[in-house]
Amino acid sequence: FAARVGRVVSMAAETFNDGLRGYYFAFAALGWLFSPLVFALATAGIVYILYQREFRSEVLDALKG
Repeated sequence: FAARVGRVVSMAAETFNDGLRGYYFAFAALGWLFSPLVFALATAGIVYILYQREFRSEVLDALKG
């Protein structure tokens, strides 16, 4: 039972993270209303922020040991 609950919680957390990424990219998409350059810069900024949070975080360093 605990293993199945763990799998469900893991899938829920992954789906939640995907939703947050979509929310962040929606802000970048709003840049399209101003100009393609703003859209490109906002998208690049969001990608950079998400990269830092995903692969360069202190939490990841702590999990790696």
